Amino acid sequence: IAGMSEKEGLDVVCIPRPWKYGDIPSARRVLRALRAASCTPVVVSLNHDLSMASRITRSAPDLCVVYMQQMGLGVDKRDPLHTRRYRALDAWVAPLPSLRDEVLRRTRMPAHRVHVIPLAVDIGDLGAPCTKQEARTQMGLPQDAFVVGMIGRFDPAKGQITAIRSMKQLLEVHPNVQLLLVGEASVGYESTTELMHRTIDECHVRQ
Repeated sequence: IAGMSEKEGLDVVCIPRPWKYGDIPSARRVLRALRAASCTPVVVSLNHDLSMASRITRSAPDLCVVYMQQMGLGVDKRDPLHTRRYRALDAWVAPLPSLRDEVLRRTRMPAHRVHVIPLAVDIGDLGAPCTKQEARTQMGLPQDAFVVGMIGRFDPAKGQITAIRSMKQLLEVHPNVQLLLVGEASVGYESTTELMHRTIDECHVRQ
């Protein structure tokens, strides 16, 4: 991300990844960088950084902090610690209405601060559109197969391993089904790709 930002002519200040809780030194470094750049809007996209963002707003109430949600919460977060952290946010952006509903159900975030803004892709960089048949040819997929696709990071929590294991039973009933996995390994989970290949071999699912 830093490299892409620099290519766009944006100023970049790199700070080591903060602790998840109570990282006062990192919060101070971020605040100094924001003050030096005369920057008041702050966009946080990682749950890991919410504690630091909350601490910054307590020291600088003039900042406008927006959290860009990337995935579901999974569990209730209505306890005092999470409530205090979320109340420090000026806005919570959910990419889907269903995620917004989950935020309102599982947290005490005020409804008027939770907004739905779908994730967007610049299709201008995708090249000329192609037909379904052309796309299958480019990816080496049979034209007559029923293709099940999973798009996302290769991560144990994403379910790719479960999908591969399920294919063994599915192919016994529906031999015309193929599984298409699109993505790359999450940072810190590079071994997931190797595990996926091992699981394919163990399940005797042709690759």
